[in-house]
Amino acid sequence: MRKPLPESRICKICGLEFKPVSNLCRCKECVNKLAREKRDAQIKHLIEIGELIPHADRIPEDMKGGDSKVSKKYRDIMRMCSKMDRDEFREYAKNKLTSIMENEILWKYLSREGLGETQRKSEEKASKLSKRDKVAYTGDTRNMNWDEWEQLGFGSEDDD
Repeated sequence: MRKPLPESRICKICGLEFKPVSNLCRCKECVNKLAREKRDAQIKHLIEIGELIPHADRIPEDMKGGDSKVSKKYRDIMRMCSKMDRDEFREYAKNKLTSIMENEILWKYLSREGLGETQRKSEEKASKLSKRDKVAYTGDTRNMNWDEWEQLGFGSEDDD
């Protein structure tokens, strides 16, 4: 039988009194602080050895905000661009593109590998490639393409 937890304990790190939930002698704030420090140290280590690229999948500050904030920005830009002539618009677009390319975090986010692909799509691509690579003759040539036909040795001079 388990021994019941006491009514209160004193944290061994900060010295504050708290109501225990488990057998730990640390308050919730100190446990969370230690967990954050360990997580940050682990992330720093992964960045140093090159296994983690920081900000690879994080949405940049320029793109954050709800739909209403983004749509308001878009409406303002459309209003401004509708009043421009072609040369002014080209200059505006060129300046915006250079500013996006100079913002490292935003550029890495927009040009990251696998953008627009879900896990399912990549799995389907892999399965299609593996099926096509494994050409096996089953006696049925109805759905065979010319490459498979030649790989199996049909249509050679010996067949005549």
